[in-house]
Amino acid sequence: MSRLRKHRRVRLLLGVVVLLVTAGCSRPAPLATPSSTPVPAVGSSAAGSAPAGWTTYNKNGYSFSYPADWKLTERTQGLSKVVVVEGPRVTGDLPLQVVASTQQPFTGDIDGLIIPFEAIRKLPAEVKVRDERVSFAGAEAAQLTERTFATPLTAGGNARSRVRELRLVTPDQRSVAFLVRTAEADFASSPLPRVFDTLRIS
Repeated sequence: MSRLRKHRRVRLLLGVVVLLVTAGCSRPAPLATPSSTPVPAVGSSAAGSAPAGWTTYNKNGYSFSYPADWKLTERTQGLSKVVVVEGPRVTGDLPLQVVASTQQPFTGDIDGLIIPFEAIRKLPAEVKVRDERVSFAGAEAAQLTERTFATPLTAGGNARSRVRELRLVTPDQRSVAFLVRTAEADFASSPLPRVFDTLRIS
């Protein structure tokens, strides 16, 4: 083999070695991980602080605030501890109302808290506005539901009502159901959305 051909062969081999080393040291760009749809957060904003002059209920592992002149009653219903708070009456003589219930121990999951009651809790002329899993501080899982429905009135006829409800399960085996409801015409302008935002797991 001539000296010239030998030099060419050496240069070719060196080029192949450099190419392999470079390829071995470089890393492929990581594959993009598809982002999942974020779960909406509830009860975590600064708007959840209670206005001055409101009263705070803090028992059974949760708390919420409401206007001081509203009436609160407590009762035990089966294994659940139930709290009902009523404010003034509005359209159709319907009250501004808050209902909370808790049960401990609750050994099921969030589906066990929701599914068995769906059939028996069907409301007249019901329209679901929102029904989704949400994140809530202190909860293992939570479901937020909002719906409108027809409420028969004592004076006859019906009024359209709106209810916003949060059901959740905590890591220490507690279930909490919390809802606010009144006539749909008065819901948004009433204190109820603000009451709802004050719910906390303690």
